[in-house]
Amino acid sequence: MKIISFSHQKGGVGKSTLCFNVAAMLSSKSRTRIIDLDVQETATNLNFLREYNNLKPFDIQKANTNEQLLELFQCAEQEKLEYICVDCGGFDADVNRVAISLSDVIITPVSTKPFEIFGLNKFITILEEIEEDAHKPICTNVVMNNIHPSLKDIQVIQDLCASKPNKVKLAQSMIRSRASFVASSAVGASVFEKNFDLGQARKEIISICEELILYNL
Repeated sequence: MKIISFSHQKGGVGKSTLCFNVAAMLSSKSRTRIIDLDVQETATNLNFLREYNNLKPFDIQKANTNEQLLELFQCAEQEKLEYICVDCGGFDADVNRVAISLSDVIITPVSTKPFEIFGLNKFITILEEIEEDAHKPICTNVVMNNIHPSLKDIQVIQDLCASKPNKVKLAQSMIRSRASFVASSAVGASVFEKNFDLGQARKEIISICEELILYNL
């Protein structure tokens, strides 16, 4: 079983949408479960929309405490699931830190907005604290997310990641701002369903999975 956490101490960066679509891609090939740690319960609510729109619901469980999270991990191990995608809340909390410390892959979506870059600096500090407590190396994969389709200059993010190479690695794959992500989420779907996408969004999600998960674990 491999644990993939989508984590950032700031909300509104697109963790839930990215987690939901990555889980959709992984579940098409392997037994995959989403664990929802976010108090906003975005992934859980998207699943309700799926049922309402006659789509097969994803396997989603919720956890509010460290004990609940560890129990869910243990159950998943016993059930021999291949992947667990953890949608961490957009805040700093013990349960999010536990998820991060136990993850095989950490993915942190970030755009080029200044306040998200400031937030990434804070998140790096949190990762350093988790590393000290867990007595193991902790490094996240920064994914440029929801960025303008024509944007090419990401020097600020590149410089930040280069300054902390043991804590953050910038993924080559990027997720561009596309209407298909908005349209699919409106009915609880992923971009892999109901012809919501002409191919670009799907290719980007597949690229993330191949770069950070499928060929990296």
